[in-house]
Amino acid sequence: NIFFILALQNTNVANALVMVSLVPLIAAIISFIFLRERLDFFTNAAIFLCLLAVIFIFYDSIGSGRILGDIFGILTAVSVASSLVVIRSAADKNFIPSYVMGKLITAVISSMLLTSFVIGGVDLSYIFLMIFTVGFSFILITFAPRFISASEVGLFFLLETALGPIWVWWFIDEIPTQNTIIGAIFIVFI
Repeated sequence: NIFFILALQNTNVANALVMVSLVPLIAAIISFIFLRERLDFFTNAAIFLCLLAVIFIFYDSIGSGRILGDIFGILTAVSVASSLVVIRSAADKNFIPSYVMGKLITAVISSMLLTSFVIGGVDLSYIFLMIFTVGFSFILITFAPRFISASEVGLFFLLETALGPIWVWWFIDEIPTQNTIIGAIFIVFI
């Protein structure tokens, strides 16, 4: 959570989401190392090609001062992929309490960084929307690795990569760079 917030603060939303889209590939690598889940030729090829796309996006960020945000995006992807692999390794355990605890710890840490607790107007509707969508989606993500591999669960993060920049462009008029668009399209098609 904290890496993702730091990514959003230090790069544009599209770049952060492209980095998060690497979750299935990172999960496949971590699963291979720790769970001995086999990687086929196509998965290895996809990992290599996505790595090239990320390097392409990083190259664009170096000149614009967004490299730190991209690094936080990568750290977000590694953290999410690692949690999916942990859930996969102990499919008989209920990890929802740990997700709730993680969200509470994030809230406490974040509250220490606030300059004001004043919330009003449309922000209240955003808070409700975020609690519902993030909470419900992570409950489903917690159950999914019991039935499919961590890398397959991570594939659902690609929807966020494809749709997130569109929503941000639409609602707050943040336009992704050309390299980010090209890299994102490349990753989604892989």
